[in-house]
Amino acid sequence: AAAASASAAGGSGSAGLDLTRLALTLAIVSSTVQANVILSNLRDAEGIAGRLGARRARALAAAFCAGALALALLGPSTVRALAALPLAMACAVAAFRPGERYGAIAVDGALLVGGILASQTLR
Repeated sequence: AAAASASAAGGSGSAGLDLTRLALTLAIVSSTVQANVILSNLRDAEGIAGRLGARRARALAAAFCAGALALALLGPSTVRALAALPLAMACAVAAFRPGERYGAIAVDGALLVGGILASQTLR
């Protein structure tokens, strides 16, 4: 019973570790996708980017990337490969250009490149 409690609370049981990995994976991926959405909206001055302005929207996207990167690097070894996702997106944030072509190639491509790198690292 004590082991089941520890697992449910995210303790040392294997089920707890799986829940931790799932939660970290969701946080890393969703934060990276949120940065992507902010940059996509920034191109068209829509959504939160339209309300915040370009400078603050880029800063917010960078903060999502930094948070996701910290979670990946400081988390257990099973999620470290996911660091490629926010790292690739951070490169897109740093070099952001408001053009449609940049958005399609660099911003959306960063998710693709990060995903490919993460999958290769997980092998």
